[in-house]
Amino acid sequence: AASGYYLIEKTEPVTSVAADLIVNFGSINDNGESLSLARKPTGDATTTLDTVAICIGGGTQWCAGDAASRISLERYDPLSSGADTSNWSGNLGEFILNGSDRDGTALFGTPRQRNSANYLISLSSTLSGDKTLSASSSPYLVGRSGLTVGSGVTLTIPAGIVVKTVSPNTPTITINGILNTLGSTSSPAIFTSFYDDASGGDTNGDGGATSPAAGNWRQLRFMSGSTGSSLSYTDVFYGGNAHSLAPQGAVGVESATVSFSHMRVATSSTSGIALSSSDSTIAHSIFSGNSASSASAAGVAASGGTPMTPFIARRVIE
Repeated sequence: AASGYYLIEKTEPVTSVAADLIVNFGSINDNGESLSLARKPTGDATTTLDTVAICIGGGTQWCAGDAASRISLERYDPLSSGADTSNWSGNLGEFILNGSDRDGTALFGTPRQRNSANYLISLSSTLSGDKTLSASSSPYLVGRSGLTVGSGVTLTIPAGIVVKTVSPNTPTITINGILNTLGSTSSPAIFTSFYDDASGGDTNGDGGATSPAAGNWRQLRFMSGSTGSSLSYTDVFYGGNAHSLAPQGAVGVESATVSFSHMRVATSSTSGIALSSSDSTIAHSIFSGNSASSASAAGVAASGGTPMTPFIARRVIE
């Protein structure tokens, strides 16, 4: 079906995932191959639909993946050409998997499902060009290396988009450019833990074996270049592992002016929003569940600047 997933295997099943087609297409070299998807209705004429990029160097022509650990090669953006060498990545491994091999070992891949790399907002840990996230690709993932929105770059997050951050290395989402969220009363933009099945579903596919907790990830952090950012109807859950940072909070603003409206910041292991030398405005927002283990934890903590908090009040959730 259009926009679906199709699995082709060799002459016998090799995974626990049912194949759509089993055909003997010969062996595939670990050192790289020239692969094409082509349509051949009749005769010798073919129409090439897509190809896999060839990357020269390192003893292999594959652009990503790993033969020794059997980490699969994955396309990042399904709407961009496979011939683009920058559009390939290795499977994210521990985070998003699907199926096992015939020996029962978990696959470092996602056969017949969305590629793990496609969950990332940016294939690099730094977003270097303007981007608007898409509802059809939600939830998104921030990996171990965190995410930095580069200087002069705008990241726009429409209503209903979920951004999940993994727990290992407690990553930070750092804003050196502009972040605009465009949530609504019934459909907020959400930043949360990878383990949060209530937002964006069971992304790690463990059936509820893991649960989110305060401090699963570090901080949504606004730096001096982020002045002009605006967050509206936005939820931030299970962050705040920011004890080594200043200011300490699930959301931190340092020497910048950011507009926050109709926020819900909950279950932080430090403060909800922490401001340092900031003239930010916070209105119509809820703060709850800040960790009692942090003596300085508060809904809003401010040091320096002249922040405005005229209407920190309960927001109605429909």
